[in-house]
Amino acid sequence: MKRRARPTFVLLVATLLLTACDRRKEASRLSADAETRLAIAGTWSVVISNVEAVVTLRPDGTASGYWSNRGKIQRGWRWEGDWGIVDGALVTTNTSKSAWNFTLSGPTGTVERVNILRLTGQEFVAATDEQTNVWTRQR
Repeated sequence: MKRRARPTFVLLVATLLLTACDRRKEASRLSADAETRLAIAGTWSVVISNVEAVVTLRPDGTASGYWSNRGKIQRGWRWEGDWGIVDGALVTTNTSKSAWNFTLSGPTGTVERVNILRLTGQEFVAATDEQTNVWTRQR
């Protein structure tokens, strides 16, 4: 006479298999974020109209950057902070900022999420809100 599998045992095995598959997906996502983090570290710049921006993403997770116009009267702002890759997006938090001939908005500690549309060795296409920018690697 054959023994029937106990429903509890079958449920336990199914739960373990599903948990293992879910962890594999999570590990894959985490490793993709780690790969993106390595690839995006460096100094990037973009020029939009008459405004230049430069951002440096250091391998230790710190960042700095500035925005400045290219007019006769220089104005802009500089920031420092932290950065990371979360679910494939660049997330920055400013820890300090200062401006020259410009009024800053938003408090220190502001978090910004930038969607990464494309990343190559020399180009980074980013989207925030409804704006898409193409950044070029400087170093």
